[in-house]
Amino acid sequence: MANFGTMTKPFHAGRSAHSGIIAARLAEAGFTANTDALEHPQGFLSAISPTGNPDRTGDGKLGEDWAIIKHGLSIKKYPACYGTHRAIDGMLDLLAAHPVKPADVKKVSVHFGSFTSKVLRNRQPDTGLAAKFSMEFAMASGVIAHRVSLAELTDPFVQRKDVQDMMRRVERDLTDETDPENPSSSPYEQIRIETTSGQVFESPKVTRARGHAERPLTEQQLHDKFVDCLTIGGSAVPAETLFGRLQAMQSVTARDLTAVH
Repeated sequence: MANFGTMTKPFHAGRSAHSGIIAARLAEAGFTANTDALEHPQGFLSAISPTGNPDRTGDGKLGEDWAIIKHGLSIKKYPACYGTHRAIDGMLDLLAAHPVKPADVKKVSVHFGSFTSKVLRNRQPDTGLAAKFSMEFAMASGVIAHRVSLAELTDPFVQRKDVQDMMRRVERDLTDETDPENPSSSPYEQIRIETTSGQVFESPKVTRARGHAERPLTEQQLHDKFVDCLTIGGSAVPAETLFGRLQAMQSVTARDLTAVH
């Protein structure tokens, strides 16, 4: 978490994904390893145990109680810290109902959790990486660009004078209340816009972000996000081709999944 807003943060996730692909390809090629590498007395658990004596028995449900089945799969809609997503949804929905122009915004107030506020450490970021962990930027981007995408999370956009000015108009309305199902988050998030003419607009209370397992993305929203990522990244594999392969991942080998053809 200390590296949030730097190149190291996405490297952590990218390195894990890279390791997963390499592991799958090695297994496919017949690479071998001992099946007890985790629990063996000289295995991984012992290596990371402070006492050298880890609990290898657990509750007996290892491999039976799967979190992804119990809680469902959540997908991030926006390329920013998940702590901004409910607020972004609230802002975009509010602007769709009340098209306030950036010049008419006097103040934006965001109601969200104290813990999330600590994670979103950057109040006035000046780089795209730092802006990923800024509630102020998320709100400014929503007001000015009416979206928060990879196109906005760039140094030139973040450094624009109108974006920097809008971030200064965003204030944090924090709460220590927590969601029983997700103790690191507040029960809901809500946006309030005060205009220069004195009008006040409030978004609905957002309890689940778009993309949450309880509020899944539509097929089109998932497709649009995927295409945007590959287009910005300059993928060697056409977005439509790779999207189709992923939709049929159960029948595609690890090597064919990302093959350039």
